[in-house]
Amino acid sequence: MKQLLIIIGILWTAVLVGQTNDSTLVLEVSHPAGYYKDSFELVFSTNTPEASIYYTTDGVLPTSKSKPYTQPILLDTTKVVRAIAYSKGSTSPVATNLYIVREDSSTLPVVSVCIPKGALFNLGTGLFVKGPKASKKFPYRGANFYSRREVPCYIEILESDKEEVFEAKMGFKIFGGMSRIFPQKSFSLYASKSRYGKKYIDYPIFEDRKQEKYKRLVLRNSGSDYGETHFRDALITSFGQEMGLETQAYRPAIVYINGKYWGLYNFREKLTRHYIKERFGYHKDSIDLIEHRKDIQAGSRKHYDRMRTFMRKNNLANQDNFDQVTTMMDIDNFMEYQILQIYIDNQDAGGNIKFWRPQTENGRWRWILFDTDFGLGHYGRNGHTNNSLAFHTKPNGPSWPNPPWSTLNLRSLLQNKGFQERFISRFLDRMNYTLDSTRIIKRIEEYAAHIKPEMDNHWERWDLAPRRWYREIKRMKNFSRERPQYMRKFIKQQFPWVGDEVELTTRVDSGGYVMVNTVIPAKGTFKGIYFQQLPVVLDAMPHFGYQFSHWEMGEEKIEGRHLQMRFHTDKQQIKAVFKKEEHPAAQQMIINEVSIYDSLSSDWIEFYNATEYDLDVTGWSIVDRANNRFTFPDGTIIQGENYLVVCKKEERFKAAFPTSKNYIGGLKFGLDNRRDIIMLYDAEGMPVDSVGYKIRRQEVKKIKTLVLRDFKADNTAISNWAKLNRNGSPASVNPEYVELKEKADWDLFIQRVKIGGVTTALFILIVMGYVVTQKRLKEKD
Repeated sequence: MKQLLIIIGILWTAVLVGQTNDSTLVLEVSHPAGYYKDSFELVFSTNTPEASIYYTTDGVLPTSKSKPYTQPILLDTTKVVRAIAYSKGSTSPVATNLYIVREDSSTLPVVSVCIPKGALFNLGTGLFVKGPKASKKFPYRGANFYSRREVPCYIEILESDKEEVFEAKMGFKIFGGMSRIFPQKSFSLYASKSRYGKKYIDYPIFEDRKQEKYKRLVLRNSGSDYGETHFRDALITSFGQEMGLETQAYRPAIVYINGKYWGLYNFREKLTRHYIKERFGYHKDSIDLIEHRKDIQAGSRKHYDRMRTFMRKNNLANQDNFDQVTTMMDIDNFMEYQILQIYIDNQDAGGNIKFWRPQTENGRWRWILFDTDFGLGHYGRNGHTNNSLAFHTKPNGPSWPNPPWSTLNLRSLLQNKGFQERFISRFLDRMNYTLDSTRIIKRIEEYAAHIKPEMDNHWERWDLAPRRWYREIKRMKNFSRERPQYMRKFIKQQFPWVGDEVELTTRVDSGGYVMVNTVIPAKGTFKGIYFQQLPVVLDAMPHFGYQFSHWEMGEEKIEGRHLQMRFHTDKQQIKAVFKKEEHPAAQQMIINEVSIYDSLSSDWIEFYNATEYDLDVTGWSIVDRANNRFTFPDGTIIQGENYLVVCKKEERFKAAFPTSKNYIGGLKFGLDNRRDIIMLYDAEGMPVDSVGYKIRRQEVKKIKTLVLRDFKADNTAISNWAKLNRNGSPASVNPEYVELKEKADWDLFIQRVKIGGVTTALFILIVMGYVVTQKRLKEKD
């Protein structure tokens, strides 16, 4: 009877659970969003038989007044299907899926936008039309597409592997300046918890960014480059990123609006205060962000106005005045920003500026590179001959594009002779390496090849001329080839004291490379053109496992890996010689454990001193793949046979690992949870240890810690590392090492048994026999 009651109870519980589940109306769809080679029938079903289903195929939100679903829907062309189910007062969530049918499968991600048609195409108020208030003349001021109005939409994102990775309700706004006049409009997507139910676009759109979620995103029509290359700005800003500038990430994508093909777009980050927060971690309300001349995007312009007033009233040739400005603006950042704008001949740079600073005591202004579509020959086939240096330093330029206020900063800084030398040297470095024509042309071809498979569809959709695309690509390549000789000519005209040109050649056979002016990693044979009156600084940089030996210049041998070159001829050659030899601390200071994705403790790196001697690491540096650097503070000692952890968030690390003692904070950069390189250098810049890793996309967010299985093993071999989906063991022995040691001890025992063969086996049997005999004797007693 008791068993029968238990069975009845179980059955009754199952009935109740089933009823509870049925109370939530679920709409099921037979096919996921994506590409389909052939037509198919789409089937809807629910968990409630009496439910009614309604659907639309034009992007409109379905209601009970939409078309009722009575039979499978034949899809033989591309459509976005949206459906909803009703039953006894219950409503299912709306199902939204883009089906791309009988179209070429693209390798680019897809963004599907569902938006009320009237919001875009209503003749009176639609954002994509001129509207009744537009002026009749270009650029049609007053047109609807100049509106700042935000309207709700629903988006889906399909990855390049055809899988849907994100969908949500979002805000939609027209984006851009003059590019709004083009038939294909740029637009921004806005996430908002209060308005749309989603706080972030929580998907890592850009592979070269650490961010995994975004508050704002832009889908750009390529701006002034519309109808031309469709990647000019992205290409230029990619070099700006190499130069350490703040730039917008880029990824090309295909857009469908209400199921209709809308062509090729560029995913870009939106440059708002949220961008600063996402990139640098500053709270969005703790920064100053200014656009154009004085348009405040966040915070205040008081600090900027004080700096500009100081620069207008004081001659920066005076070093004290110059030093004062260096406390208010990041001079190197501004210098790199100006070099790139001048080199590419961006004649639209005067007003297209954004700059920011953290609202801290020592917060300095930095410039953000964006909207460079006018560069690399956009102005015409002879753009490479334009003297942009004079253009960007003109004291009395026109109100557009280079008014006096836009050239003040650079004009003022160039009053200082020391800055002149730095500016010219860095300009030459960038032309000799970062902006070298072979590098630019190679990247042009890579960017073009990436989007080429989609261009036929895009040209047809917007009635664009393919020949223009090819012409502009050819023009950019020609600009890259011809620009350096003209740019050196313009520099000599403005700064005649630099002297004649000199061809510098550095050579390395093996074992390392030469760092030129701390900027150019010259490997193998490097040739660059400099000026006679500007010295060039060379640093010999050995690879891991090598040490610097000497320089060879003609018959002369020169000691010391740091060398300042001064020129007396128009050609100078020098060779760096390295020898195979490990750093003395290579087997002493070992990267032993790395936390790459721990939400509790944040990122940290553990080092182990494998010897019994203490090691002073004052001035040593940790450098990552992006060349971010952490320097160990004065007096940092790692004790013999002990651990030292360097962490990013000291308070969080302490809370997560309260028993860990040997740690220091101050790691200002985070480790990439996908791929990174951690390099350790001593106080002289010599390489001591390095570790590189790459995490598969499907493991991202799952792998938290990388652990060296045995500190005696080669930590450059990935096979010697364990990838853990749990927190690590900072400043203490690795559990994996203990397990490995125990296993090794057991394996050694088994191996000895095998080696001993029959003798060992007989010995074990004899011992066992003796034990058993003794036990029986005791039992008899």
